[in-house]
Amino acid sequence: MPGVMPPTLRAWLPSRLALACFLMGTLNNLTFVVNNAVATTLLPGQVGLVYIINVCPELLVKGTAPCWWHWSGYNSKMIFAGVCFGANLLLVHSGLSVSTGWKLVGVALSDLGGGLGEASMLALSQSFEAPRICLSAWSSGTGAAGVIGYLLSMYALPLLGTAGRLTFAALLLAAFWSTYFILLPKPTRVDNWMAGPLLARGR
Repeated sequence: MPGVMPPTLRAWLPSRLALACFLMGTLNNLTFVVNNAVATTLLPGQVGLVYIINVCPELLVKGTAPCWWHWSGYNSKMIFAGVCFGANLLLVHSGLSVSTGWKLVGVALSDLGGGLGEASMLALSQSFEAPRICLSAWSSGTGAAGVIGYLLSMYALPLLGTAGRLTFAALLLAAFWSTYFILLPKPTRVDNWMAGPLLARGR
């Protein structure tokens, strides 16, 4: 029948949930990888310090989550995570004249957003009918972020001026929020206590 997709082709296409979780894994970890890639230029001679700053906020988020997780919903957490990514791109990778101290703050904000986004998506994965698909696609996305992030830092970002980098930051932020709020299917079940009082759209 015209307009009907062949079964073999349909089997190879990812589900909406798988595609959304893959993109979330990629976008959530992209700034983390780019920060590591530029560590030698960001703070020459103290690369280890950049790596520490790019890890500690995430550990803090995950280590203290049981104490405050219920204060807000998943939507609020993902909005804040996106703001952190945007601040990182603005402070660290925009090409604007920013002091090294503020750039390190940007690195920390990126990791804070990444930890919040990862914890949110992993917790939310259990609210879908196919949590295994969600987790597998997320994991694949985090792996892809490693490759894409280094390619961006090596070949794309160095060729862009300030305007181009700001445009890239805006597009990345829009892609992150669009994937979560539009592409990601609505969960079939959510623990109301874990979701918190600012829950929206069933999240």
